[in-house]
Amino acid sequence: ARSKSRRVASCMILPPQASPYLSWQSQGSWYGEAGKFGNVVVRISEATILKASNYTKHQEGLKNALWCFGDIGMMREKLELLIKSAEYFDTNPTKLCKILYFHGSDKALGWHNYSFLYDFLLNRYIGRHPNILEVGLGTNHLDVPSTMGVTGIPGASLRAWREFFENAEIVGADVDHRILFQEDSIITYFVDQTDQASVEDLGRQLKGRKFDVIIDDGLHELVANQTFFSVANNWLNEGGIFIIEDILYELREKWMDFFSQSSHKGAIIKLPHKSNNNDNMIALVLK
Repeated sequence: ARSKSRRVASCMILPPQASPYLSWQSQGSWYGEAGKFGNVVVRISEATILKASNYTKHQEGLKNALWCFGDIGMMREKLELLIKSAEYFDTNPTKLCKILYFHGSDKALGWHNYSFLYDFLLNRYIGRHPNILEVGLGTNHLDVPSTMGVTGIPGASLRAWREFFENAEIVGADVDHRILFQEDSIITYFVDQTDQASVEDLGRQLKGRKFDVIIDDGLHELVANQTFFSVANNWLNEGGIFIIEDILYELREKWMDFFSQSSHKGAIIKLPHKSNNNDNMIALVLK
């Protein structure tokens, strides 16, 4: 009996190394009820997004879709997978996709498809009573440079965060006084992102409050975004996330220089989109 145990043990081998040509299904099937190749149990399955015929195309595409700065560890691989999977979420929306869509946020409507990426990034805060700050409420007044147009719904994403997290404390800020409001778990303030003194004044009103998530969806101009980030990044909790939306593709190198010179870590992510090849990009900074 003892020698038989030794013989069985000596025949046991580990699964082959992970391969970009194996689907998730086949990688999880080594010891199932299936045919064997040698001593390794395998299952024939249709390849998923890692299908061999598409692998090279995806890898080439990532060169123009993901730029990392600093050491973000395994986050890079996860972001690569999300970029490859983007088309899947067009017909398989996540819970947050549906919530953002319901409230009328442009993060999940038409020109942008950030919602599935937000689902991945923010799921960690569910049940943790997160503090969230978002600049840019989505004004529908046409005399404001960052207007969403007459169909815009001010505060749409703030209400979506409230529903998604259920127990979050949410702060919003905007340059348009007319759309500021206060509701259950939501309070909003005035801020002019082009004016550093105005951003610093917002900080004083917040009285040293720290945030787990800060989102800049306000005035999408390089100087305004960098002015706000340079001040507001100090309000981010350790382990927090700072997101800057709607970065122009042509400005990615200037953004990379900005973050690299400041020793930040994160990534600029260009999500695949059928219509928007111009500014369907975010900058993600990890603290």
